[in-house]
Amino acid sequence: MDLLINKYLTNQASASERRDLELWISISTKNKNYFEFQKRMWDSARMSRNEPKINVEDALAKFKQRHQIETKDLKLAGEVKRMRVKPLVFVRLAAACIVLLIGTYFTYNFIQDKSSIDSNNTFIASLDNQEVKLQDGTSVWLRKNAKLSYPQSFSSKTRSVEIQGEAFFDVAKDKNKPFVVKMSNSIIEVLGTKFNIKSDSNGKDEIIVEEGHVRFSAKDSKKELFASDKLVYNIKESLIETSHVKNFNALAWRNKSLVFDDVKLDVVIEDIGNAYNSTITLENPCLGAKSFSSTLDLQSKSIDEVLMVLSSALNLNIKTLTKDTYHIFGECK
Repeated sequence: MDLLINKYLTNQASASERRDLELWISISTKNKNYFEFQKRMWDSARMSRNEPKINVEDALAKFKQRHQIETKDLKLAGEVKRMRVKPLVFVRLAAACIVLLIGTYFTYNFIQDKSSIDSNNTFIASLDNQEVKLQDGTSVWLRKNAKLSYPQSFSSKTRSVEIQGEAFFDVAKDKNKPFVVKMSNSIIEVLGTKFNIKSDSNGKDEIIVEEGHVRFSAKDSKKELFASDKLVYNIKESLIETSHVKNFNALAWRNKSLVFDDVKLDVVIEDIGNAYNSTITLENPCLGAKSFSSTLDLQSKSIDEVLMVLSSALNLNIKTLTKDTYHIFGECK
């Protein structure tokens, strides 16, 4: 991350690298403070380097070379003379020394400050789906653009992490140390279980429990959830809705499996789109009433291959509009 910040401050970062850094900065106040300290350090050092620009290494090398040559000449002449340094060279060397001193000073303070900023927490902003292993053996699968904050080791009475976006947790069991997941407006407590959580931009928190038992808390409300339970918390309205899911298709982005048993097409395309982070639309709403039954293994299949299976089964046509946008058309009969 230090290298990426340096490239950013020196205008050498690519567009994608700038986006990655900006995403990392948005994770937490600590990351933001870390970046701002780096920027202050860079600005201060840059202010000290007035024109003409000086190459410190070249200046020192030339100084040593000149000194060695003049010393040699003095010895050959058998005289001890005062070595003369041109005023301009002296000024440049003095400036070079100042730059080195300032750089050393800020580097030392930067290292000291970094240790206090990073504290004991690790921050991850996922640029793609990825798995993270925590110190206690818990596995966390982060969906693209999710943000996770967790300690390098759990030393308190609870195992506490913070999450933004969507993630799947397979929590290691520890009866003496509950696992706590903090979202923007709610908290989940578990002992050992598997569940998926999602905090979206529309002001909703969603939890789906695959195995075990979790406790959801938000303001003055608490709910106990068990296997196959789903909870949606509307933050703006402080409304909690619970239901029982028939399948775990909403988790296909992680488990790479979709199961459909006489499911309407409008639901099928929603699940497929969710699994691949894509948008699938129907030309005619009446197509949504068609039923589809199949088990799809997504592990080695692209979305194009999955849609080909779907179109063949229902005698429909698929049109690719963009890389992640598809349109389905055909007869409703």
